[in-house]
Amino acid sequence: MQQKKVFLYLHGFASSPQSSKAKFFLEKAFSESWDISIPDLNYPSFEKMTLSSQLELAKQKIKEQLSISASESLILIGSSMGGLLAALLSTELKKEISALILMAPAFALSRRWQKLWGESALERWQQNGFLELFHYGYMQDRKLERSFLDDMENHQTESVKISVPTLVLHGKSDEIVSVQESLDFERLNSDFVDLCILDDDHQLLSSLPRIWQETLRFLQKIEK
Repeated sequence: MQQKKVFLYLHGFASSPQSSKAKFFLEKAFSESWDISIPDLNYPSFEKMTLSSQLELAKQKIKEQLSISASESLILIGSSMGGLLAALLSTELKKEISALILMAPAFALSRRWQKLWGESALERWQQNGFLELFHYGYMQDRKLERSFLDDMENHQTESVKISVPTLVLHGKSDEIVSVQESLDFERLNSDFVDLCILDDDHQLLSSLPRIWQETLRFLQKIEK
């Protein structure tokens, strides 16, 4: 008897479970009668959020989801920073996670943030104790405390090695996370990664039908 599919969706930075891609996968999963959970990763709040706090919450949700679904493993779906979190979780929870679906995964976080924000903005963040930025989930400016920046250095977000089947979907016009990050990830994990480069930007919203097709293809492949 085929085991029921169980998923955990991890949304991106300054986003929420109400994002377009999260709702898209929720609808598709329900149409297939799959179990799916989408936690709010703005934990314990967006202001006090760190990579460590997000990983802590995700581990808790993984345990809960597997218990509720009476399953031995699940598939993580991650968008942007959620994709990074999913990859990091798979390196630690090797028995609980059976596969990854990553959309524009935000690898090399520290290096990219220096480029995105610039040294002066990061210095002000250190000095002021917070960075004010627009939160797309709340649709307003919110402050992110310095602890996020400090905690970032505690995690290896470059050259991440995984050991589970992984589908990566990345837009070739992505200006937030260069597609080169996923190309490098595929090269480092060639035995496990299927990379699909899309004619899209970081949001990947115009590619949602193709993303679903690739997701179904990938799931069929790993079941063989």
